[in-house]
Amino acid sequence: MTVEEIKSAIASLLPAQQSEISVFLSHLRRVSDPQYQERVSNRLSDANPSHWLTPEDFEKQLDLKPGNEGRKN
Repeated sequence: MTVEEIKSAIASLLPAQQSEISVFLSHLRRVSDPQYQERVSNRLSDANPSHWLTPEDFEKQLDLKPGNEGRKN
């Protein structure tokens, strides 16, 4: 399968399926990025509650991200 065939197939998918492909591609890029893996590891091991987000603050940050304008709460 060529890249153009893959692009065409993705273009014919439903928006939710295209989003799933987008997330998968982001995952592939990040899984092999040692700097990203280190940042995630550091955040997960951060035991300082002052660095944590409340569920409400997390939702607010999600709402500010591009592409989340129509996100359901």
